[in-house]
Amino acid sequence: MLLWLGIGILAASLLLVTAIITVVALFQRRFHTAIRAAILAGCLIILAVVSFSMFAGKAAAKLYSTTKSFVNTEQQAMQRRQQQIDRLKAMIPPAQLAGAPANFFTYDGFWDWWRIPLIYPYSLEAIDTLDNASLNRHNSGPVEDPNNSEEQVQEVYHIISYTFDSHWLLFQRMGGKEWGLFNFATGKYRVFHSKQALLTSAKQHGYTGDMQFRTIQEGYDRYYFPDSSQIRCPEK
Repeated sequence: MLLWLGIGILAASLLLVTAIITVVALFQRRFHTAIRAAILAGCLIILAVVSFSMFAGKAAAKLYSTTKSFVNTEQQAMQRRQQQIDRLKAMIPPAQLAGAPANFFTYDGFWDWWRIPLIYPYSLEAIDTLDNASLNRHNSGPVEDPNNSEEQVQEVYHIISYTFDSHWLLFQRMGGKEWGLFNFATGKYRVFHSKQALLTSAKQHGYTGDMQFRTIQEGYDRYYFPDSSQIRCPEK
């Protein structure tokens, strides 16, 4: 593509020189020289037009290809995000799911407030930073108005990593010395002083989810931006 642009620029430069020669030759009444220069100028015009046309065509084709690739990437990202949402919804009993607001699973928060939906009506929510989060319960009202629509689960806060299934939330608190097991159905939880004790108890209670704990940042990015192409980072 750049080759055609170079040829076009060279042809245009030679055309300018040839035009000057033609004018000078006509002024000096050197008609044979002027005719030769005019013929050469015509050839250079054709070469310049062809070169710039080839350059423009290839540039347009490349722009189209890039745009199409970008659109396809964005569509794939949206599909992956919807798959994440569908997987979460599939973990919730239909009767319970019916009571969830339409944007409970899609609203990611605002400015310095982040949401990670879990089993309805629970979600992890972080303020100012994604270093830690609290467990909140939605009661009623708009999801985007947390002050009037939800309440924090008492003592379940400062969560720095977690994993969950349809029935249980496993989490680690700041400091790394406390681990918790929360039951979505009863709203009750237990605290353990080691990860192994937590995992043992979780298995005994029928936990079948992922054993890999994720940080709040990782959980947020994984849910809303599965392809990690447009992460909304916390304000510094």
